[in-house]
Amino acid sequence: MESAFPEVRVRGEIVSFTRAASGHAYFTLADDDAQVRCVMYRTAARFLAFDPGEGVEVVAFGRASVYAPRGEMQLIVDAMEPVGAGALAAAFEKLKKELAGKGYFDAGRKSRSRSRRAMWAW
Repeated sequence: MESAFPEVRVRGEIVSFTRAASGHAYFTLADDDAQVRCVMYRTAARFLAFDPGEGVEVVAFGRASVYAPRGEMQLIVDAMEPVGAGALAAAFEKLKKELAGKGYFDAGRKSRSRSRRAMWAW
């Protein structure tokens, strides 16, 4: 299986998304006709520019594998991005929320406004 499908791209809706304490994400990608179980390891999940969750349509990039204990095919996801025009907006909102959490937008961090002339005066 692994050698037959070294790289795949799958588009679908996220169903039953869970993030383990280890940081790995487990979910199913589904469409009207089929579904496939997926795992995204912590090392790949930390680079996501959006918060995946139930009902989000995505394109996942990865490789096919067989999970031996259950004998089921799964997709090991290396990268994922949301579908649609809102993908860039979602990434921007995530970054904005992260920076606000760090206090970058607090009023106390703002410097007093100076005129350009005063700022560049030698």
